[in-house]
Amino acid sequence: MRQYYKWFTGAMASAVILAACSKDDKDESTPPARNYNKLITVSNFNGDTTTSKTVIYYSLEQEKAGSPRNLKSADWDVAFGGNANSSISGNYGADVDENTTAGKGGPGKGGVLIIGKPFDQVTRVPDGAVFITTSGGVGLDTAGMFGTTTGWCVYDFAGVLRATKGIGGNNATTQKHTVWARPDRTIIVRTASGNYAKLKITSMYKEAPAEPVTGTERPYFHFQYVLAAPGSKDFTIK
Repeated sequence: MRQYYKWFTGAMASAVILAACSKDDKDESTPPARNYNKLITVSNFNGDTTTSKTVIYYSLEQEKAGSPRNLKSADWDVAFGGNANSSISGNYGADVDENTTAGKGGPGKGGVLIIGKPFDQVTRVPDGAVFITTSGGVGLDTAGMFGTTTGWCVYDFAGVLRATKGIGGNNATTQKHTVWARPDRTIIVRTASGNYAKLKITSMYKEAPAEPVTGTERPYFHFQYVLAAPGSKDFTIK
């Protein structure tokens, strides 16, 4: 009887340890449940601060930072890089172009495109959408300095864009070299797993001041997004 008791006690202790390990493993690897077709808000996102970086990464599906140590994986969906971290690109692993994403060689199916509509007016992925899969992604708009195409933000080199473009700074003394999000733009993201999200970036400055100045800390991204359910291109919030 004594031997049976010892065996039973040991077996129960092992079961508790295994259950705890299983729970920890599940918590670490399982993405948030049912985060599709919901408005998700992120504030002051500064990436993985445990490593030195110039590009920062985020997983829309897992709602967390992606680590620069794990680029060739589906651990991230969007990268914030380029000039002042203004270039938003997707996680695409099969790209053979010279201008490849950080995910080259990995399993990522991602990409980005930009639409000239406010976030609330974008209800689904447009028919015939062509996604950008290279590291340039979408970034600075031609309304500001260094912009080469339609972008999600403007770079106000002189701090006077508000007077001429209606967006940007209005004080050449304090607002030179500031970056301003365009409220009339929406980014569509194809995630690393091949699902879709619509994304609106509102600021890249710490605490998102209405009037950032030249020395305001960045990049601290503020954004909202809605993930379409797997197999769907519909962003209707439910």
